[in-house]
Amino acid sequence: MRARLSSQRFIGREGELAELELAAREAAAGRPGIVLLGGDSGVGKTRLIAEFERRLPEGASPGAGADHPLVLRGDAVQASDGELPYAALLGALRPLVRSGDPVFAELPDGTRAQLAALLPGLQDGPPRPPVGEAEGSARIALFEALLALLDRLSERAPLVLILEDMHWADRPTLAFVDFLVRSLRGERVLVVLSYRADELYRRHPLRPLLSELERAEGARRITLAPFDREELAQALTDILGAPPKPGLLARLLERGEGNALYTEELLAAGLDGRGAPPQSLSDAFLGRIERLSGNAQRVTRALAVGRALDEPALAAIAGLDDVTLRDALREAVAEQVLIPVADGTFGFRHALLRETLYDDLLPGERGALHAAIARRLEEQLERSGDDDDERLAHIVSIASHHFAAGDQPAALRASVVAAEAASCGRAFEQAADLYERALALWPRVSDPEALAGFDHPELLWRTAATQSTLHARPRADTLLREALAELDREVPDAPRLGAVVAQPRGGGDRRGDARARPAPRRRS
Repeated sequence: MRARLSSQRFIGREGELAELELAAREAAAGRPGIVLLGGDSGVGKTRLIAEFERRLPEGASPGAGADHPLVLRGDAVQASDGELPYAALLGALRPLVRSGDPVFAELPDGTRAQLAALLPGLQDGPPRPPVGEAEGSARIALFEALLALLDRLSERAPLVLILEDMHWADRPTLAFVDFLVRSLRGERVLVVLSYRADELYRRHPLRPLLSELERAEGARRITLAPFDREELAQALTDILGAPPKPGLLARLLERGEGNALYTEELLAAGLDGRGAPPQSLSDAFLGRIERLSGNAQRVTRALAVGRALDEPALAAIAGLDDVTLRDALREAVAEQVLIPVADGTFGFRHALLRETLYDDLLPGERGALHAAIARRLEEQLERSGDDDDERLAHIVSIASHHFAAGDQPAALRASVVAAEAASCGRAFEQAADLYERALALWPRVSDPEALAGFDHPELLWRTAATQSTLHARPRADTLLREALAELDREVPDAPRLGAVVAQPRGGGDRRGDARARPAPRRRS
């Protein structure tokens, strides 16, 4: 597998970048602020922050002049046993300690002692606990010391404090951020917090803090959206060195949904965009599914096969009563796995999340779900009042589910019905695919003529006529020769053989093709 392919250009995001730059200018003028930068994993938050840093005035480093901002940047890390608290703050402040920044010498001894508990490099010998009798007072003392440090730094130069991946931040870090934002008055400080919106499950500790911070004076909330079609095309052009072909662009837009990271990973798996999601993405997606309850997982498995289903269909397929189903759906939506979509149906938050779960299903489990969905759709079709387009979509979906379930007789019958409906609706590409599937299934089932309602030469002719309409002339000619050979062996009646011979040689109007159709030999 190739290494991940990345675009080197900064694409789109100009509005979001302008918001960050405005917030930085306001902070430099003594109006402190906070930016809450959210978006799904891989959507481009880190790239946006890097571009924001790059466009700040040069000299953004410890010891910079008064006209140049100082940027301190740290990353929260995923929780693990024995993890040191305040990881993001440590990462942001450690460069000051290592460089021996004179700011620490300007602080009172008591303040330095408090900071030394968090930054051991400030003192000789083993670190001492923060001053204070109780844990609560010790934490407040540490927070006050950190505030004094940031205040002194902002007197020297405008300060930009960037804390990334705050969805992983420990509770003490979250408590300090809350304290800091509430305490800022006229300091030249901008705080930028980034977080993954798709990691914020229902009871995530960052959720209530974001709601509080958003109401603070000088707060801005920026939600980074995926690339649109034009932006994705620009990114692919930069990666590939040439504009992407329309088919590749459409495929990657459908699978990656405009997410920069997912798109790059799909390209790395195969430059045609058809490769399976890399293991790193698959493990992350499956981990999100595995933290759901059993009932919520049953619902997601049904949707992985059905793609978009409404509540009655989900209840029937997952075998849950209405109350249990709604609890499971509420949980899956809160955990950022499912989303409500149009017409009361539910689907996956990411196409690749659905794809990964579908591939993880056991073959028997997958087949049983396909069969259950096909039966459900057939029941709906019988009592459906859908318009022609919706009815056609139902019929085609039924054929696909029977085929995926491995029920070859049902798949043959449904494929023929769906192909006829697609032809009547002038969806000839769909009709051609369905007729070709019926041809492949024909020798695999018993008594296919009874299932299809006509004989094999008729199926060959219908497939040829549809391919001819699509200007697939070589394939149409091959199918017509097969039909003629079979009719000749059967010593057919002249009109039927003549109609096949008269099959038009060009694409043209499908209605003209229908007039030339040979009369099928139907089963009595």
